[in-house]
Amino acid sequence: MNANEKKKLIRTLVASVKTDALAAVAKMPEDWDGIELREYLADKFAECRFRGTMDKRRMSRYRNEVLVRNL
Repeated sequence: MNANEKKKLIRTLVASVKTDALAAVAKMPEDWDGIELREYLADKFAECRFRGTMDKRRMSRYRNEVLVRNL
């Protein structure tokens, strides 16, 4: 891939994730902050995984919310 193709792919992927994530905001729990939102975005970008400072309990709650709310 040349530089222009890479930029186009990045723009397309980011735009797609942005659209999906913004559409899901209304279904997200009120208490989610930057940690859960980063995890959610990382999940949406299967190629990159962000592992923040979530402890096991918080990660479990996050995974449950994503599953239950069909995010």
